[in-house]
Amino acid sequence: MSNPNICVIESVAQRQPAVENWTDQATHEAYRRQQEAVRIQEAKEKAERERAAAVLLVQERAREKREEARVQQKLRNLGVCVQGFQWIKQPSGYRCAGGSHFISDSQLR
Repeated sequence: MSNPNICVIESVAQRQPAVENWTDQATHEAYRRQQEAVRIQEAKEKAERERAAAVLLVQERAREKREEARVQQKLRNLGVCVQGFQWIKQPSGYRCAGGSHFISDSQLR
């Protein structure tokens, strides 16, 4: 016959690795949840940065549109060039369709 006390000790010893494994698993699960929370927070922050960048882009385009409208109004007030040609947009200003006259962007602003 076996001693009942030995059986209990063996039983606890057999369970010990399972408890350690559970602790590791719980620790791993807590770490995974923490990492998921960090990932979600980073995704929220990225979406907010992208939204802010999109708002700034819209505002910048609206500002450029207002500025171009102001420049166009100035050109209309000036009328055509002295030879009667219309103004054509160039990279740094406006040139008359005849090619003889130029008004820089800085002169119009």
